[in-house]
Amino acid sequence: MVFLFKAQGQIYRPAYHHWFYKKGGETKTIWQPFSMADSLNLEQVFTSPELNENTKVATDGGRYDVEVVRRRKVAVYWEEPPGEVRRCSWFVRAPVESRYIPYDENIAEILEDSYKTGCLRNEWNRRVELADGEVIILHSPNAMAHHQRSSSPDAWGNTPTMQQKPRIVKRGLEDFEISEGEPNQVDHLLLMVHGIGKVCDLRFRSLVQVVDDFRSVSLQLVQSHFRTGTENGNVGRVEFLPVEWHRALHTETIDKRLSDITLPSIPKAREFTNDVLLDILFYTSPVFCERIVQAVGAEINRVYNLYMTRNPGFRGCVSLGGHSLGSLILFDMLCHQRPRHMKLAYSPQSSFHESDEDMPEVGCLKTKARLNRRMSYLTIGSAGTGQPYIAYPQLNFQPKAFFALGSPIVMFHFPHNFNIFFYPYLGEVLHSCKFSECSHELHVLRSSQKWVYWNYHVILKYYSYFLGMFLTVRGLEGLGEDFKFPTCPKFFNIFHPNDPVAYRIEALVSPKMIGVPAVVIPHHKGRKRMHLELKDTMAHVTAALKQKLVDSMRSTWNTVYQLAMFHRPDSSIQQEVIENEILSNDDCGTPATNQYMLTEQEALEMKVGCLNGGDRIDYVLQEAPLETFNQYISAVRSHVVYWESEDTMLLILKELYATIGISPDSQVPQPILPFDISSDTNETYSEYTDSIGAPPTQFIRK
Repeated sequence: MVFLFKAQGQIYRPAYHHWFYKKGGETKTIWQPFSMADSLNLEQVFTSPELNENTKVATDGGRYDVEVVRRRKVAVYWEEPPGEVRRCSWFVRAPVESRYIPYDENIAEILEDSYKTGCLRNEWNRRVELADGEVIILHSPNAMAHHQRSSSPDAWGNTPTMQQKPRIVKRGLEDFEISEGEPNQVDHLLLMVHGIGKVCDLRFRSLVQVVDDFRSVSLQLVQSHFRTGTENGNVGRVEFLPVEWHRALHTETIDKRLSDITLPSIPKAREFTNDVLLDILFYTSPVFCERIVQAVGAEINRVYNLYMTRNPGFRGCVSLGGHSLGSLILFDMLCHQRPRHMKLAYSPQSSFHESDEDMPEVGCLKTKARLNRRMSYLTIGSAGTGQPYIAYPQLNFQPKAFFALGSPIVMFHFPHNFNIFFYPYLGEVLHSCKFSECSHELHVLRSSQKWVYWNYHVILKYYSYFLGMFLTVRGLEGLGEDFKFPTCPKFFNIFHPNDPVAYRIEALVSPKMIGVPAVVIPHHKGRKRMHLELKDTMAHVTAALKQKLVDSMRSTWNTVYQLAMFHRPDSSIQQEVIENEILSNDDCGTPATNQYMLTEQEALEMKVGCLNGGDRIDYVLQEAPLETFNQYISAVRSHVVYWESEDTMLLILKELYATIGISPDSQVPQPILPFDISSDTNETYSEYTDSIGAPPTQFIRK
């Protein structure tokens, strides 16, 4: 309830209080307002008689808790220093700045009392002296100034009492843009795993910061592309939570060892190498591979369990996303998941520890594995990292989809022509396959303990793992069309065309996809970028004009040649020439009649094995106009462009909501180009568009 006081023509309205939080580091801090919904919840709890020191209010979609009495904002799902929170009504800013800073609550209360007195008595030019000697003068209800003392003396050595340009004081929230808040309904949970290093983009932002931007982009696209579902209550939002593993790897001990052996020259470059590039070597080492995998698995389960505890009413699906090396870690982990319906007939730990003397302890693991004497230690790791056995963690859920962003998956795995021991449940999975398609035998070493000894080529056919670049470097020639994750039905490989780290996956799944380009991700505004449209149009026009010129020259030459031949008296020669000319014309034809050209719709509907349920796997972003001028310059940024890409986010949203039967308001088609090479020779065309066919089909996902 708002109370109005009027005296001598002035109306006093009590100040409206809104809650703000401090954001930023030591050098630059920004005060951001809570959303309207969060601020109202905080105000309601603050005015409640049940308020105590332990009272907490969930804000920012449940990702933070605000301790109301202590005025602290604490992160829930990740480690972060607590932030300061204020209940604000008065603000100040410098003349050259655009952002207002809220006053301390005690100062704001003093200013409010003085403002109220000025309104009721109609007495202005009121002075409010602060403890540090600074003065705030209320000249009128709309003109107030904060005078600071200057520490720099003048030319005569005297220190001025007041600053020349006072700061601007403001009461109320008229100039602030405050959001309404995130929808309470969460339709899907997506856990994001970072790549190498502790920063994720060229602005040196952390995983939490880039995921915040990722989430903001998703909220904007949900409002713009799923408006009908939002208004009907069928669409809420997708929650994105970060999964950080860099801290678990770079402990003080490891960093101390690296510091002791690092050369003193070029310190910045060596710091970058130790902090970022060494993560790749760590993952390929026999000591740290399992540590990384276990850290990622434990963090995923921790975040998932905590989210389900705080949101017991959540009924949506959970998916995984990985950037760069993070996508490879998730790929390895998903390949070693056990379906829920599959049960082990014995304890896996007991089978390892009841080993004979010929099962030595190897690596950094405490478990033991039987070794083939013909094999080298460094060529038998089940993850291709030199480990005889790596214990992969089991997730507490079955992910609905896996999104790999800028993934180097197609690189490191399996030295060629070696054999490997599989964990028993993997043997059971492979045992259900049809061995008639494989020419290699199945050797059972210890049937009593269900140890199954699989040849490398059986693995390729039925249970190969690991993606693109890493797969190739590890010696894997292909995945096979039967390859799929045990618990994750959908997989998408998203990359920028100039990303130097990204590779394709489809060619390893099916050889027929080698010459088929990746699916072009539509622009979020509903069409191709203008420069790409122009490029495609010019390519079609050039091809059409070239074909028209060739046909015209061929027709002229044939006419001259036939006239010359008809003057010869031998009619048999004339008939032979005519027949040869007809045959040559039939053989030449148009390029489109001899070469099968896939339209975008036909390429999209091609079936690519079982990895993504038969759907396409590789999706490529469209280049920006400036990126087409120099691909090498754009390559520096292209590997981290995904965090701010609306096109990437829109594809993720479409695929996630498609799993629950919800599609965008309107499927946005690709632009229809005015020219295309024809594949039909029976149609008639104008003189300019001869041998030019209908425009390509629209890009509509069924």
